[in-house]
Amino acid sequence: MNGSDKKIILHMGLEKTGSTAVQHVLDRNRLLLREFGIRFPETAGSHINHTYLSVYAQDDDVFDNIKAHVLCALDMNIGEFRNWFEAQLEAELAEGKQWNTGVLSTELIHSRITRPAEIDRLRGLLSGFADAIQILVFLRRQDELALSRYSTAIRAGYDRFDDVFANNISAHAFYHIPPDRVIDDYRDYYDYRNIIERMSAVFGQDTVKVALYPDSFGQGGLARYFGSGLGIDPDLLQHGDAKLNNAMSAEAQFVMASANSNGKMWKKNGERNLEMKDLHRDIEAAFPGLPRQVRRDDARSFTKRFDDSNEWVRARFFPERRSLFSTGYDQYPEDVDYASFGSRLASETASFSERAARLTGATSPLHLRVIERLLGKPLRV
Repeated sequence: MNGSDKKIILHMGLEKTGSTAVQHVLDRNRLLLREFGIRFPETAGSHINHTYLSVYAQDDDVFDNIKAHVLCALDMNIGEFRNWFEAQLEAELAEGKQWNTGVLSTELIHSRITRPAEIDRLRGLLSGFADAIQILVFLRRQDELALSRYSTAIRAGYDRFDDVFANNISAHAFYHIPPDRVIDDYRDYYDYRNIIERMSAVFGQDTVKVALYPDSFGQGGLARYFGSGLGIDPDLLQHGDAKLNNAMSAEAQFVMASANSNGKMWKKNGERNLEMKDLHRDIEAAFPGLPRQVRRDDARSFTKRFDDSNEWVRARFFPERRSLFSTGYDQYPEDVDYASFGSRLASETASFSERAARLTGATSPLHLRVIERLLGKPLRV
């Protein structure tokens, strides 16, 4: 590996700030990017989302759902995976036309990589390919982020409907964590000063670039912003206008949360339960109503919790703004009442929950042995 005169841009999210849209634009324009000396690797995860970076960086005794699934699918322990991934990425970046800028993108860095040792492990990997590393972070007002991420959390298996602003929603994504690792969303997911400082402490004080979602993107949105940042005329970029990761209706969230409490998205060995994914699609199709809402005062109170953190970000990165985010909450109703869902949706909830309970699926013995090696103990399935 030779990082001389090369630069890597690491787009780490945040989650629910258009990351999927950015990844699709980069994917559609791979050949064009190559002509400008820019590489968007294909071997760093699921083609467009570089989830392998998160798997690589996580501490050995931590297994979120992505890491457990990847290691099972590849039949590797974490040491074998790291060696394999380094070789894969090095081989891809070494072939073809010389490059000067590499772009890596995964929002999992925001939600899953929080400890200094994990961030340093990621820095060590990237510094083997480039001398300069820039961290790109998109920020969104915390109440809007929380409301948007809730559908994603329920699609991933979260089984509660009652509190959009709960402090431990991220915990459901971890297959195994050591006793001393506390999942604290208020600190690690929503506190933007903490997020910026934990990345800056390892990568360097001047490495983090911050943009506001959607305020920073202006006319043309994310595609133009990213193209300009890469030194490419945005008009050259192909991008679609289709909305990705659509919001789920409140009714679908209620029914799906109940189904999740009866059937699991992940098997004991880390495999995804694809039958549950199919069930989720059926629930969303059956309930195409209005998206989830929260009370105006609840949204305001939740965001106020992070006033000091947001003011630190404003003063450092956006001193020209009077406030980091909009101070209006008129998009929310004064009152929200979903109490009737329990009785009104009782029949549908019972039907889908019963179906979920039957979707246990078969467990691959090979995958089971992998997880038993990782955790150092036998599992009963």
